[in-house]
Amino acid sequence: MSITAVAIDLDGTLLTTDKLIGKYTLDVLHQLMEQHISIHIATGRSVASSERFREMIETTDPMVCYNGGVIWDPVAKKDLYHVRIDEEICEELVRISYNTKSFFHAYKDHDLYFDERARYADRVERLSSLVGKSVNFQKQTFYGFSKAVFIGEPSETQKIKEYLQERFGNNIRMLYPFDDYLEIMSYDATKGDALRYLATLTNKEAHNFAAFGDELNDVEMLKWAGKSYGMKNGHPEAIIHAKEIIGTNDNDAVGKTLARLFSLSV
Repeated sequence: MSITAVAIDLDGTLLTTDKLIGKYTLDVLHQLMEQHISIHIATGRSVASSERFREMIETTDPMVCYNGGVIWDPVAKKDLYHVRIDEEICEELVRISYNTKSFFHAYKDHDLYFDERARYADRVERLSSLVGKSVNFQKQTFYGFSKAVFIGEPSETQKIKEYLQERFGNNIRMLYPFDDYLEIMSYDATKGDALRYLATLTNKEAHNFAAFGDELNDVEMLKWAGKSYGMKNGHPEAIIHAKEIIGTNDNDAVGKTLARLFSLSV
């Protein structure tokens, strides 16, 4: 099996609890790039939030963002692939946002939008309060979200999830990366589907990819890749789909596994 590309989730996988990348792992990634191995970030984060980590790694390879809704080319600065939520669903999400105690965030064309009361709700993308745009959704027409998020008490967001599932069924994909964080995407937006499309663009196949992940939004990617690794600190229902369970995100497990896989001396 010839591995020529590596797809790596960020939070809980490549990033430590302090949202850093260990020096050992960075050194390993740099060695791989010197050997012309492609390094692809594959994350639920937005393009803007992922960019600083791409710069740390110094990779120019396309990134998978929004849980597989987008493949972003950082060199050409354009989408190679973009799956949006249907307009009818976007309209309903906005309506719900004004009838819930949860906070609503929506990503459209790589901009983040929220109403003012939701400005400081996002604890994952901590700069969102500064880079996002406060809008009145009721006075503006917003369609074509790449991803939408309801942030709040699980009891509240679970009601939203159940309602959306009943109304839209297989036209929508929802998951909880965190207990208080309900993410909503098009049903066709998965990291696995995005990587499959990326493989066709780069003349690769599944057996050429090694993938690393820890959460439910990584399941399709872990199932698809020729080699897949689940983090010991990950969600049990996610990492069961990996071909191997490795160490934790706070112990350079990604770097150590890649060094072993490629027989590197670091």
